[in-house]
Amino acid sequence: MTKTLRRLVPGLAALALLASAHPAGAQDRQLLGARVRITAPSVLPGKFTGTVTQYDAAHLAVRDSMGAEQSFPLRSILFLEISKGAGGGGSVGSRAKLLAFALGGLGAIVGGVAHPYKDVGPSVALGGAAGIVLGAGLGAAWGASAPGERWEWVVRPFGYDARAPAPPAVPADSTAPPPPPPTPQP
Repeated sequence: MTKTLRRLVPGLAALALLASAHPAGAQDRQLLGARVRITAPSVLPGKFTGTVTQYDAAHLAVRDSMGAEQSFPLRSILFLEISKGAGGGGSVGSRAKLLAFALGGLGAIVGGVAHPYKDVGPSVALGGAAGIVLGAGLGAAWGASAPGERWEWVVRPFGYDARAPAPPAVPADSTAPPPPPPTPQP
């Protein structure tokens, strides 16, 4: 028992060191200008997708594609997803594997029940192989037809607090002209 513990302690210490060093330092440098998708239930009911324009110790400001900017207190962010770009490569392989697994299992079951051969073993193998080939082909076609954006998912990156209040409005850009004054109504 003590030999096992002695062998595990250095590995566990290294894992703890890696876990404590990664999230704060590495993520801070890559957030400014990054495309993100934020889930903050106390600020907005849905997800907000855009580009990070400001980031400090208190809040994260994100501008969407329409130009609307939203500020999020860091503690209000439940999920932060960082875009890894768009492409079909990731979805082709994952969907091909998923359907190959599903249809391979289904084919093995159907082959075992129907058993076109005298013995169940070859029938299960033939049904499973046919399901894998069919599933891989269908999954690859499905993945290639629907390329999407890939996201790196970070859960509770800043210590989520459900009671975090909604932030005040993001200050207007100082270089933008002020809005025209309201016209008086007679």
